[in-house]
Amino acid sequence: MISPLSNEAKSTLLDILSLRADMELAMVEMYSPWLVNAPTVDGRLFVAKLVSDELNHAWQLSRIIQEFKPEGEKIVDELRNLRLGLHKLEAFNLPLFNWDDVLAFTFLIDKAGIYMLEALRNYEPLSKVVENMIKEEELHVT
Repeated sequence: MISPLSNEAKSTLLDILSLRADMELAMVEMYSPWLVNAPTVDGRLFVAKLVSDELNHAWQLSRIIQEFKPEGEKIVDELRNLRLGLHKLEAFNLPLFNWDDVLAFTFLIDKAGIYMLEALRNYEPLSKVVENMIKEEELHVT
């Protein structure tokens, strides 16, 4: 069970976590067409790793969010219903039209995502999950 937080702190944390989970789910949608459309086998394998990592990140964040009952359960239900065009940040509602879009988006978004995760690195119960997510995001941008 999550330690008691002030209502303001809880609301802010849930906003941050739900935004991040939404971003992860959006990236799964954005990258999925490239599982078969990447120009090379290596590109397809790269996208498969991205999709797997991003979906796992969304799952991990959703599990943490659900711990904040009942608000967290409602948030996770809302996240399940989001689709391309309905995500919270406009950058995550745009299709990736070509392979250059995929590479540029991955580098820029995952680099920014690392900074976002760094801000959460020292807080329980997030620290272990966030540490692993940072490592995976760093691999995406190298």
